[in-house]
Amino acid sequence: MFRISYQYQHQARVKHRLQLLTRNSFIAKYHKPYLKGTRKFIESLDTVKAKDIQETLDEAWKRWECDKNTRAREFKQAINSIPNPEKIKRVVCLGLGRILMPNSRPNQQSSEQNSGNTQRQCNIIMPRNIAQHIAAISLVKLLRKKTGKEDIPLYTADPEYGDEHKKALETLPPHLCKFTVLDPRYGIHQQFTYIDDNTLVFDMTGPPQCPTMRIIQEFARPVAIITGEIPRRGKFEDRLWFEVHAENGKEIQIPGCA
Repeated sequence: MFRISYQYQHQARVKHRLQLLTRNSFIAKYHKPYLKGTRKFIESLDTVKAKDIQETLDEAWKRWECDKNTRAREFKQAINSIPNPEKIKRVVCLGLGRILMPNSRPNQQSSEQNSGNTQRQCNIIMPRNIAQHIAAISLVKLLRKKTGKEDIPLYTADPEYGDEHKKALETLPPHLCKFTVLDPRYGIHQQFTYIDDNTLVFDMTGPPQCPTMRIIQEFARPVAIITGEIPRRGKFEDRLWFEVHAENGKEIQIPGCA
């Protein structure tokens, strides 16, 4: 009896403390900033130019459109297998990451160029993140062509986006596809308000960074979800796309959720 009472008292105290935490104090307590001047601090700043970001995506898109790009062909074939594409009214991307990061690491010159100096590249290129943005652009273009709906919008949210990335993504040239950058900050989480039963979710996040699947299943059943991993065992083995539907009169959970 004493243990139960103590447990309830402890839970009540924890709940009370959490309620006292304001938005700012929560961020200050659990999101420690990097020390100024350190490599992590410099790389956390979005100081790259929007023009450089757009040029990087433009070059990547040209490589993606190359006839010899087998990954692009496979991706397009997978897109064509999405069930009920006519139901899709928007695409919401989660966790695509920054395309370029400021570089604080000097690169040593080769021995042949040994002059006692160091060189520093302007930006750090993030290949995986670039590929994810290009895949999202290709996805929307293919859906617009497949469904005949030119008004399918493309949204993205990532806490690492800064002002320059937001500017770059929202002003991409016409031959690409403009993103609308949503606000993922604590207490706002705008990306989840855009996900409903007529959404295709392109989710490159995952536990422990963000349990997006568990969050989404509480309020929506998207037309399809693209994730970073394909199940290799169980009921949904080797499935690329998942359509959530009623089974024996009961709604099943989104694949990947416990």
